[in-house]
Amino acid sequence: MIKVYLNNKEFEIEENINFSSFINQIHENIFGIAVAVNNNIIPKNKWNETILYNEDKIILIKIACGG
Repeated sequence: MIKVYLNNKEFEIEENINFSSFINQIHENIFGIAVAVNNNIIPKNKWNETILYNEDKIILIKIACGG
């Protein structure tokens, strides 16, 4: 098991998990979000190949509409 931090909240996950698998486990709606891992923006087409490592810091931003 390794530790990662999503918006400063700690999660313990299996080793060698990619971001896509991680986010699908914990987040119901993956539409309209932007992601950065260790301050590097990860485009959605790279989620499957982005492996998470111990102590990674993930920032997830939900797009909101309003006025």
